[in-house]
Amino acid sequence: MLQAELAQRKPVHLTALILFAYCLLGSISNAPAQDRVSENLVLLYDFYDVEEGWIRDRSGFGVPVDLRVENLDEVRREDGKLIIRGKAQIKSNKPAQKISAAIHRSGEITIEAWLKPAKLDQAGPARVLSISQDSTNRNLTLGQDAGKWDVRLRSSKTNSNGIPSTSTKERVVSEKLSHIVYTRNRQGETRVFVDGKETTRGRALGNLSNWNKSYRLSLGDEFSGGREWHGELRLIALYNRALKPASVNKNFDAGPDVKSKPVERITQAGPDQFALRVAPILADRCSECHDALSKEGGLDLTHRKFAFAGGESGPAIIPGKAAESLLIQSIQNDDMPHERAPLLPEEKKILTDWVASGAKWSLDFVDPVLFLHGGGFGQRYVQRLTVDEYIATVRTTLGVDIAQEAPMVLPKDLRADGFNNTAYNLNVDLKHVEAYRELAEQIVAKMDMAAFARRFTKKRQFTDNNVGAFIENMGMWVLRGPLSEQEVIAYRGISTTLASSSGSFEDAASLILQAMLQSPRFLYRIENQLGDASDWPVNEYVVHVRAQPLIAPSLQQPEQFSI
Repeated sequence: MLQAELAQRKPVHLTALILFAYCLLGSISNAPAQDRVSENLVLLYDFYDVEEGWIRDRSGFGVPVDLRVENLDEVRREDGKLIIRGKAQIKSNKPAQKISAAIHRSGEITIEAWLKPAKLDQAGPARVLSISQDSTNRNLTLGQDAGKWDVRLRSSKTNSNGIPSTSTKERVVSEKLSHIVYTRNRQGETRVFVDGKETTRGRALGNLSNWNKSYRLSLGDEFSGGREWHGELRLIALYNRALKPASVNKNFDAGPDVKSKPVERITQAGPDQFALRVAPILADRCSECHDALSKEGGLDLTHRKFAFAGGESGPAIIPGKAAESLLIQSIQNDDMPHERAPLLPEEKKILTDWVASGAKWSLDFVDPVLFLHGGGFGQRYVQRLTVDEYIATVRTTLGVDIAQEAPMVLPKDLRADGFNNTAYNLNVDLKHVEAYRELAEQIVAKMDMAAFARRFTKKRQFTDNNVGAFIENMGMWVLRGPLSEQEVIAYRGISTTLASSSGSFEDAASLILQAMLQSPRFLYRIENQLGDASDWPVNEYVVHVRAQPLIAPSLQQPEQFSI
């Protein structure tokens, strides 16, 4: 009776978790520069723009975070150089939302800087780069503390000032031009490289769920002032992944003078502009209420044909007629997103210009996983597992063979343009959602859940601490990395329901595992978690799976398998 009752409830819980998990994946970026690693680049200042008073974000990722130099007398501009001599007040004129969102979701970060300090006694630390509110509240800071480089990173395990920080040893800073790189992966492992050589290794534990999206970005000082840094900046870059040593060295070898390609501001709408500028906004700000599942007001803004068909109020997009399009009217009046922060002026302009210039829509489907928070298009670093990859991942992760069942349940993988399966063709539609739900039940039915659960906890109590620890341990194994606090809470809701229904711990473990098996973190191949794309064989599929025998996550690290 209990299983029958739970079967009635499962689709509700699991569908909610699937939708929730979509918001927890990182983004991808188009590569703007040659001879440098640029996958997952979210911010780039190369200082080649000569427009007076402005430093332009050249990353090509999302809505640009451009900087205003308020005190021009305190800086000197040369081709590819910004020399800060005083209180320059270099700040973004809006929150660095795209950066905070991308790094919050990936749980990884790389800071890269080519710079030359003016002197060695700058302390505080003196701020080279900061995403912050004031001197005690920040998401991120790279600073010089006399002879040390210091990085403050806010997480659930630090205070609001990002302390404890990661610092190099003394006498690492020099007055010559240097290449500084800080990396932090999802496991909290940090590294600092100076001129291509690792100088520091440490830990920055916790998750990044408490990053504040309202904080703005500044160079050469704290956002609120009082922590000036003087010197020469040649390049500043941020990535929402931890670069591997090979990539750090590649960027070091490329040097500080690799000029990025010009970033096109959207003046007319074509296929490239849609994928680069429009699709990320639709995915980030619209898909929560207007995808194929929610479809509020009868409007789906993730599929081309449904978007142009409109909703209950009529056509939402009228090509060439922005003023008459309900979508544009709603965002200009701040009626959309409903009960959410309104679109930024730059985002409104991008959508308005796109509709006014013909609303060319180059994709059949805007997949939120690929485009969430400004992600680029055309990369293959995040995509749904193919049927064969899914079978192999289940086998190596859980020891269950579904080679017979999966091809019968899952829709066939389509081919795009006559070539290999491409990311925009490997999305998850409603048929896949139902198929993954059915397969998750079949997989768990084949397992000895009592034995599997014992690998992650020896206790059977329905306490928050015990269930939370079990979910974290199992999630580390099944989902290939640490879970955020929100994820743990969401999965723990399943055990709460079981406890109130007098269910067993094994029942709870079964349903939690089924939910994890339907999460995009399991169903999508997230290749940038494994290393740098430049290091991989071109035609080799790489799946993030684990070797058998299955043991506790703390005792064995995931391994990379090729199919």
